[in-house]
Amino acid sequence: MIKRFYLITVSLFLIFGGLRTRAQYELGIPSFAKAEDAKIAYWVIGEGEPLLLVHGFLGRATSWVKHIPTLSKNHQLILVELRDHGYSTNLKDTYNNFEAAADMVAVLDAIGIKSVDAAGFSAGALALLNMAVEHPERLKSIAVIGGMTHFSDKANKIFNNFHLDNIDRNTFINFSNQHEGDTLKMKRLLGYLQDFSEDKKPIFTTSQLKSINTPTLIISGDRDALISVEQAMDMYRSIPNSYLMIFPNTGHSYGPYSELGKNYLMSTILDFISKRWKCPAYCDN
Repeated sequence: MIKRFYLITVSLFLIFGGLRTRAQYELGIPSFAKAEDAKIAYWVIGEGEPLLLVHGFLGRATSWVKHIPTLSKNHQLILVELRDHGYSTNLKDTYNNFEAAADMVAVLDAIGIKSVDAAGFSAGALALLNMAVEHPERLKSIAVIGGMTHFSDKANKIFNNFHLDNIDRNTFINFSNQHEGDTLKMKRLLGYLQDFSEDKKPIFTTSQLKSINTPTLIISGDRDALISVEQAMDMYRSIPNSYLMIFPNTGHSYGPYSELGKNYLMSTILDFISKRWKCPAYCDN
């Protein structure tokens, strides 16, 4: 029964948490930024104020495709693929969020952009939070969707059951299509999840979060199997200039991939980055 539960959880996370067989339309041939031990694929779409978009772990830049018409009306979109995802390479056999943050800086340097607004989902959110800690001058504001301070015991159990030999056929096909059938890359990505589950150190300490001065919109679901509401609250209490949005009856998959994300979440993010929310006079803090 327990094994079946994990298989179902793995399937739902892979299918709804970041994987799709085909994009609504092709992004075209990417450009590449040279980072340390990696080449990072990116696309620049539209004109206006730059908006950096970072997908979740196991996903691709195509995760944002359905939102391009909305987000590109007044913004120049920069879609990035995390190292070892999609077209991006990784000469190392490890993945960490600090390098992911440095990779985002490499992309901005390649384009010639000093600072951006940004939105990231899950691992993309972690890259942006690391960026806010290590490279705050490169960010104007960040929307972190499904970010976390540590991997819970529940999350680690889920990660430990991500193996190619125990996911259902449809999930395998979706995963394979995402990464052009590159089985070696698929195994590497799933191997990183095992590394995550074995690393017991927090992703962010309280002091790191308190050091973030970038305006931050923290977005989470109250039914997220990977991230508790308490984690979102901890981030909100620790990051000085932050705002918190909790979606009811929502799991980890609500980000760029759901209708909720399309119909409401993106408009809220645009409102946040365009108006630079400020607490009205009657706020307590």
